[in-house]
Amino acid sequence: MNRNRKVIAITATAIAGAVILHTGGKVFAETSKEETVYAIADASGSVREVIVSEWLKNVKNAADLEDYSILEDIENTSGEETFFQDGQEIVWNTDGNDIYYRGSTSKELPVSVRITYYLDGKEIRPEALTGKSGKVVIRYDYTNHQTKTVKIKGKEETISVPFTVMSGMMFTDGCAKNVEVNSGKVITEDDRTIVVGMAFPGLKDSLKKEDDNSEIEIDPDIPDYVEVTMDAEDFQMDMAASVVFSDAFEKLDLDDNEDLDELRDSLDELSDGAKELVDGSNELADGVGELYDQVPERPV
Repeated sequence: MNRNRKVIAITATAIAGAVILHTGGKVFAETSKEETVYAIADASGSVREVIVSEWLKNVKNAADLEDYSILEDIENTSGEETFFQDGQEIVWNTDGNDIYYRGSTSKELPVSVRITYYLDGKEIRPEALTGKSGKVVIRYDYTNHQTKTVKIKGKEETISVPFTVMSGMMFTDGCAKNVEVNSGKVITEDDRTIVVGMAFPGLKDSLKKEDDNSEIEIDPDIPDYVEVTMDAEDFQMDMAASVVFSDAFEKLDLDDNEDLDELRDSLDELSDGAKELVDGSNELADGVGELYDQVPERPV
């Protein structure tokens, strides 16, 4: 079974936020699997609840499908198909159909975020920021919790699993002026402002391990955080969401590299691609505005 995993975290407050991830999984011949993780967080980025939505693709229209899951409270969300579970092993009675299901987990997300807010140079609680005016700074600091061991010039090194994070925020009613982001794009349409920032948590430190034994200069501009500044009047953030994914690095072979030039080249391509993505302002604005529609209803 081939599995793609996407994690979306949403902060469900007046100042909102979210996270998304792609990873690999067990392999079975009859199916592939797509997983979306919705992490409901508060305005500081602390996760309150994690809901996982699964799409088990029945490639060969098999009557039964083997699956593997650590989820709790599993329920079928689109049909009447049943399943038998033995520990983490699951067999679905599919009648040849794809399976859509969801469950919950307390497992730590691969990337966490801490969101800090400042008003006129002083840190402020997010709930106290609403309705205030002045110079506002919003900073997203990401922590990459996943590592892997690779060989660099014949020596085993522990590096961070490469993830890309894109964080988006929406402000309406003209409350945000002169908006800037350290790494990303700002889009203004009428009285609505969309901000998208991009970061690669842990990547710079991983590249430095290669640089210890080479003369290659590490690009100091590889972003590992997102910081947004603005002049606010009656501040209000309509929503925010962060998308975490690893797809951009899936084709990179990090093992037995003599150096990481290919990784740096891929990073340049990734940055260019992300800039092209956020340049589509109309589609991006609609996408951020509709993100909440993708979040499944919480189980009753």
